[in-house]
Amino acid sequence: MQNWGKTKVQCLVRNIHSGIYYARARINGKLVWKTIGTDSLTVAKARLPKVLAQLGRGGAKPIGKLTSTAMVTFGDAARAHLANIETRVDLKPGTKHYWRQIVAALMGSWTELSSRKLAKLTEGDARAWAAAYQAKVSATRFNNTVDCLRSIFALGIKEGIITQNPAAELGKVKVRANKLELPTREQFTALVSSVRSAGAWCSTGCGDLIEFLAYSGCRVSEAGQVTWADIDMEAGTMWVHGDAVTGTKNWERRQVPIIPALERLLSEMRSKPRTVRDPKRADGNYVLAITEAQKAIDSACMNLGLKRITHHDLRHLFATACIESGVDIPTVAKWLGHKDGGALAMKTYGHLRNDHSLAMAKKVSF
Repeated sequence: MQNWGKTKVQCLVRNIHSGIYYARARINGKLVWKTIGTDSLTVAKARLPKVLAQLGRGGAKPIGKLTSTAMVTFGDAARAHLANIETRVDLKPGTKHYWRQIVAALMGSWTELSSRKLAKLTEGDARAWAAAYQAKVSATRFNNTVDCLRSIFALGIKEGIITQNPAAELGKVKVRANKLELPTREQFTALVSSVRSAGAWCSTGCGDLIEFLAYSGCRVSEAGQVTWADIDMEAGTMWVHGDAVTGTKNWERRQVPIIPALERLLSEMRSKPRTVRDPKRADGNYVLAITEAQKAIDSACMNLGLKRITHHDLRHLFATACIESGVDIPTVAKWLGHKDGGALAMKTYGHLRNDHSLAMAKKVSF
């Protein structure tokens, strides 16, 4: 007569007559049973690690899969979580790298977290960490770290090691949009001139990159992948493909207009020789000879007494110039490659330069 019913949890069985769950394991070659003292599957899964430990069966399984045991540490769960991320085909390499950084920062900010038993961590522990960490990092980094912490605990729940998520009730910090402080048109012209006249072997190429970013709205990673085959001067359009393997940030390619300033830049670049040290760019197929110019930008900003800007600020400069020129935000968002119909662009560029705001105010009439 069958007395035992199997479950999906390793080493956990149920007496079909009483409904009580038992731990069943082979110890020193002998199959033994020990009651868990409950007919609730949830409770049984939570108690199983302790019972197995009492029977002398402990230790964590290899990375990627956790064993239901009280011996599992947070570090074991974190490694399993990262292993799961590595197998996701919907995430780009850069995203996976970011989450590896988040886990590393989490471990570094919480003393001995890696070696702590997963089942021993409490909500109080999580709150104490959050209170200290929130003051040290940006709101976005803090919120993403909380999400990561919750996901690791959730893996422990899924594997039956814990029944509650200690980070479930952690609050998040409100993310405030940074105020854009971009150079004026005159300052941008001076910055480009300063970079081009710096006298370095790459000065001309850096100037080309800076102007290309400002006139196209491309991300710097996208700009470096644009080839002359993507340029259609007659139609006045340019294709942006992004990385050869993963594409643009949203995995799709897009077509952007060649505005007059970009047309002038491309024509000048076509007609002049260029210095290239990257073998991959020696054949001249790529539009840009240089794919990074931050040091040149930093130096020019310092020499001119301007606030430091980044490659990405040049993308903001493009969007701002378009909107101030009368282009509607949904169209600008499409040129930037946003897929939200303009919601992010409205949030980011809703407050433009003061001179443009004052100019628009003069048009208001009662």
